[in-house]
Amino acid sequence: MCQDCGQERYLYGCGGEEEGECRDCSEACEAGSYELVACSPRTDRECVPCDSQPPCPAGEFREGCGVVSAGKCAPCAACPAGSFRMGCDTGSKGTCQTCGSCPAGQYRSSCSGVDPGVCKPCDACPEGEYRS
Repeated sequence: MCQDCGQERYLYGCGGEEEGECRDCSEACEAGSYELVACSPRTDRECVPCDSQPPCPAGEFREGCGVVSAGKCAPCAACPAGSFRMGCDTGSKGTCQTCGSCPAGQYRSSCSGVDPGVCKPCDACPEGEYRS
């Protein structure tokens, strides 16, 4: 008959003619990992890194991973017009950054989503015309 080991301990190697031995369960999972298998009378705790989870789809990040949860995919920060998102990745929804201004005679092209855009020269107007 296999013995009972008590709280935060598990029985290792009990079976057949072996009575097994009581062992301490591994420590609680560290930051950046979560508990895949809990400490129980017959099993040790098993921790796995949060980044071992499948990646989230584009435009999402993994939030809430740690201790006893693998977390879930959640939407990255939605940024208003005139800004773009930086840093949406594991554990962070990212931040919105304002699109920078350009020097005189240039304009910012494509600043939105995750693209900060680039400054491009304005097209010259034909002589005698101007752009307002």
